[in-house]
Amino acid sequence: MSEALVAELVDRLAGQAGPIGRRLPPVITDKPEHRTSKGARTRARIVAAAAQRFDEQGYHGTSLQEIAEAAGISKATIYHHFKTKDEILVEILHTLMNRILDRQRGRRQDEQQSGAAQLQGMIGDLIGLVDQHPAHLRVVLEQVRHLPADVQGELEQGRERFRTEMRDILQIGAASGEFVLDDDADTVAVALLGACWAYFWHPPRSSHDARRLADTVTGIMLQGLRPRT
Repeated sequence: MSEALVAELVDRLAGQAGPIGRRLPPVITDKPEHRTSKGARTRARIVAAAAQRFDEQGYHGTSLQEIAEAAGISKATIYHHFKTKDEILVEILHTLMNRILDRQRGRRQDEQQSGAAQLQGMIGDLIGLVDQHPAHLRVVLEQVRHLPADVQGELEQGRERFRTEMRDILQIGAASGEFVLDDDADTVAVALLGACWAYFWHPPRSSHDARRLADTVTGIMLQGLRPRT
């Protein structure tokens, strides 16, 4: 992976918004450097390099030494931030989930955001991962099965938080008269989240960029949710 690509991924990861509400916890040790800007950037650099390597070579086919080389750091530096390779994979999972959940909670706290606006924002964020963090997304969807059972439980908790956020959006829209739900909100939430699974269908470097795809998906969904006249 080129230095330019690593730097771009690090900037995206290290520059994410701070926590809003309850977040999935990052995997950290008690080392003070993890609370510094330099420590955060090094940690993000490790995660970005690991995601790319896991994506290219598979989880079991990637060593910590290879991650260190891809990140341009020593293997010892990795151990300052992560005790095991499993912890890095968990961090990739948390990075993606927190990115979406933080943004949605921010929209929910904004009283000016209608149900339709929140729905559009969340769909845009979910589909946007295809362009913004493609390696991270593939790793989460394809490699997390290698994690221990207790971490698999964390993944299910994350899925449940996504379902809860989508359900809350639908209930906000239904309460304001924006949406009409033909089924219970939980069932509709699962259906809408399933429609956002563009990772499998969206080819790399497609002429249909993620934003355009998100707008199309949102338009189709809103047409089905709006009150009939």
